[in-house]
Amino acid sequence: MTETTRKLMAIPIIIIVLGLAWLMMAAHWGEDIDWVQAAALALVALVSWLLSGIDKVTVVVIPWFLLASVCSLLHDTGTLDINLIVPVLTVAFGCLVLLALLLKVPRPTFMTDDDARKDS
Repeated sequence: MTETTRKLMAIPIIIIVLGLAWLMMAAHWGEDIDWVQAAALALVALVSWLLSGIDKVTVVVIPWFLLASVCSLLHDTGTLDINLIVPVLTVAFGCLVLLALLLKVPRPTFMTDDDARKDS
C-alpha cells in the first residue's frame, strides 16, 4: 500500500469509527461506556498507522493506544480499576519501547540523519 493511499484512507476510516460509536450510543449498547473516549484512543492508533506506516515510533504508539482503548472499555464496565490502568500502561510502554529497539523496523523519517548530512 502506497503512502498516499494510506493517508487517503484516514478520512473514511475516521467517519466509519465515529458512525459506529454513534450507532452504539443510539442503540443503547453499553450505555455505561464512554464510546467516544474509547473510539478516540483507538482512532489515534489507526491514524498514526495510516499517516506514518510502521516504524520505530508507531511500533510503540499503535499498540499502546489500542491497549489504552481496551483499558478504557474495561474501566467503564467496572472490570478494571483505575489504580491498575496506569501501571499496566506504564509497563506496556516500557515493553513496547524495548521491542522497538530490538526489532529491525525503520526509523521514522523525522529521525533520519539526512538533514545533518546536508549541512556538513
